[in-house]
Order: sequence, then structure tokens, then C-alpha cells
Amino acid sequence: DIAHVGLGRRLHLPDQIVGGIAHGCSLGAYQAANIAFRHPDLFQKMVAFSGRYDLTLNVESFNDLFNGYYDENIYFHTPTHFLPNLECPWRL
Repeated sequence: DIAHVGLGRRLHLPDQIVGGIAHGCSLGAYQAANIAFRHPDLFQKMVAFSGRYDLTLNVESFNDLFNGYYDENIYFHTPTHFLPNLECPWRL
């Protein structure tokens, strides 16, 4: 349950930019998605397997991890909350 973040070197080639890759499984998938969606300037690719991307929901035996608490920090670290509200064409 760990996210691996490969920033490495960016290679600026004439027709290609190679960026970082964020990847993880389970909670690591959430972390990989969270960082990649929040920092698209650093990550070109993301691989997220079997993740839970909204920690505020009750899902089967997993409860809301914040017990109903909600603020802008939780909003901006929950991809399913902030992505639908993006209006910046560059980020989309």
C-alpha cells in the first residue's frame, strides 16, 4: 500500500516531453492519483490499481475515514471532488 513516484529527469526532445510516472496499489493508488492529478506539470503518466479515490465515503466495511469532517484540505486531496470542478483548459 505504497505509492511510488518516479520523477527522474525530464527529457526535452523536439516532439516529445517525458515526465514522471506516479503509480501505486490500494492506498498507494489513491496517493498516486492524488499527486498526479494535483501536479500535472510533473507527471505525464499514472498507474493506479484497485484504489479508493474518495476517503469520505462509506464503502462496504470501510467507513468514512474522516468521520464526517470536511474542509478545503480534504476537498483538494480527493480527486473525485476537485476534478469535476476544474475549469482550467491547460489542466484538462
